[in-house]
Amino acid sequence: MTKKMLSLVLTILMVLSLAPMASLAQEDAYDLTIAVNRTLFDQTEVASEKAVWIAAEEMTGVKIKWIEILEPDRGEKIPLLLSGGDLPDVFMMGLPDNIITENPELFVPIQDLIEENCPNIMQLYNEKIPDWKTYLTYPDGNIYGLMGGYYTNPLAPVGGTQWINVAWLDQLGMDVPTTLDEFYDVLVAFRDNDMDGDGDPTNEIPLEICQNFYGSKVIAYASMWGLPLYENTWYMIEDGEVVSAVDTPAFREFLEYFHMLGQEGLIDLEGFSMTNEQLNSNIASGKVGTLWHWEPAIAAWPANPEKWPDYQPMAPIAAEGYEAKVCGNPPISAARNNFVITTACEDPAAALRWYDAISEHDFSYFAARYKENHWWFFDNDGNMVGRQPSNEELAEWGFEPGIDLGTLMYGQYHPLVFAGLTGDLENQPESYNARRFRSVLILKDYIAPTMTQQIMTAETNEELTFMTDGLNDYINGFIASSILNGVTDASWDEYVAGLETYGYSFYIEWYNAKYHGAQ
Repeated sequence: MTKKMLSLVLTILMVLSLAPMASLAQEDAYDLTIAVNRTLFDQTEVASEKAVWIAAEEMTGVKIKWIEILEPDRGEKIPLLLSGGDLPDVFMMGLPDNIITENPELFVPIQDLIEENCPNIMQLYNEKIPDWKTYLTYPDGNIYGLMGGYYTNPLAPVGGTQWINVAWLDQLGMDVPTTLDEFYDVLVAFRDNDMDGDGDPTNEIPLEICQNFYGSKVIAYASMWGLPLYENTWYMIEDGEVVSAVDTPAFREFLEYFHMLGQEGLIDLEGFSMTNEQLNSNIASGKVGTLWHWEPAIAAWPANPEKWPDYQPMAPIAAEGYEAKVCGNPPISAARNNFVITTACEDPAAALRWYDAISEHDFSYFAARYKENHWWFFDNDGNMVGRQPSNEELAEWGFEPGIDLGTLMYGQYHPLVFAGLTGDLENQPESYNARRFRSVLILKDYIAPTMTQQIMTAETNEELTFMTDGLNDYINGFIASSILNGVTDASWDEYVAGLETYGYSFYIEWYNAKYHGAQ
């Protein structure tokens, strides 16, 4: 940790010591081992260097041994911890529901401990969250986890959004396309006019995809044909019921259109095998015309805000005869299992008191987004509003340009913050969050209906896995082969018949049960 950062942390601690927080008495101090996420962009050597955990230890007296798991390794590392006999006391990383339903003997039911040990959390839940017990209760009647992250997040009603290089459009004298014909004409112009000015008219990427990045998958463009599909989400909700989507004429038309684009060199067919790093490099090189992404500037130009305006969000385009629909996320954004205690913990009540202490209102906001008036502020309505500090401000605070906020704080799995993070459109028009928020606002009228998913039993989860084994690979494989090689009547009929071999009907019935609470 740099001297500037250390000085800043000490200042934070003094500020926090003056705030009216519900802290643990020092004589109640103890040690905990906590497993947490670590992002690929983290700039600290270890979690204990983060400002939030330095402040938490000063406030509570609790010393934490951190077990850090890189996000891409979660699927492998979490089961190893569960099976290896070396359990942490706590998982604070948003465990998937099925990890708990399949291993309930490894986790501590906390429903009888919450009220006595978690006054801050109980106040928040009781005042702000209707029927929170139903949301947290598992099919066996137990509550195993407490929430974290943003309960509702205006930045995350959808995954990716579509962005277009308006600097290129300006060069061409063209407008943002609003029809499929206009979209095609723009892609052709991007292909043929040496848009990056390097003298090579063949190295532009009119339309970028990346199947290894959740926000840039080609399936997002099915929204043009009224199919609100997403990463391994192969259904729609109509009139409150789950219905099939990838066996429809609209799905075939989507594939045929993108095959045509691929044959004309208008999309990057290498996107089917591209890495995230290659995607970011292509964006940063200024060679991409349009793509779906969370927010492309955050991937390519974190320290160069003067480049951010090159990409601006655009509304979904509807194919003729269809209404564009985008896949929405569940209405509750909170990580249901953010703080889960294992049977290795000697004093679950004390662990809950620690999480409750850092869940105190002021500290929870600090844990989420650092100090007020740095990366965020409160508006007149008491909402947390995001902002992107200037490089001058970062230097004044002792930080390098482009510092990852997760270096100071703890990413998305912080204690629950009820007011979602929004973008300050008026005062910070080119902040990451404001740009993302503007892209979401554009999609407001296109987001397909969704519902909160219920927790399913281990047996029903296992049945889904068994009955639909290979379904995701089968559909993703057909998407890739169809766009690369085309769709014929024979290949389509064979694919549709194969869907039943991989349990697609069961898949649709299972998700109907998940949305309607049948276990």
